[in-house]
Amino acid sequence: MKKLLSILFLALLSSTAVMAQCEVIDMVINEARQAVNNGNTTHAINLLQRAIDSQTIRDLNCSNYSSLAEEKRRIEGQHSFSSSSTSTSSTASKSPSSQSTTPQASQNTKTVTGTIYYKKSPVAGASIKEKGTNNIAVSNQNGYFSIKVQPGATLEIRYIGCKPEDVKVGSKSELKIKLKDS
Repeated sequence: MKKLLSILFLALLSSTAVMAQCEVIDMVINEARQAVNNGNTTHAINLLQRAIDSQTIRDLNCSNYSSLAEEKRRIEGQHSFSSSSTSTSSTASKSPSSQSTTPQASQNTKTVTGTIYYKKSPVAGASIKEKGTNNIAVSNQNGYFSIKVQPGATLEIRYIGCKPEDVKVGSKSELKIKLKDS
């Protein structure tokens, strides 16, 4: 009987831990809503996309996982952001975790795509910023990104623990960027 109670207690602790971990999704959604209320829609969309792309969150198998994408679509719809460049599929190799987040005034922009690597592995969560603007994208779990930039743009690539890289786009539309230790 004591052994059975121990097993039941451990099962209860385990399910409680999973329930607590699933609350992270609700916390992310609440933070995204708060960011929108503070006028930072771009941050909200990037936050939700990073959560959607997070293998750790997917592995939790939470019933509320789909609410991340629903909230992201809702915010994008309210604020005229395009969701066509993002994907929640874990098998997609080239779905950016975020597209450029600042609408460009000029019609003369071009889309630059690329993959960011560190020690031959793709880097998820690297920031890609068009120098001199607030135009930002974030690499997805496969290191892939897409950003619309002005002609002659320079991209600032940043990732914690790595040396910042500035990459002149020039005529290239696809980049492979290898980060180095800082």
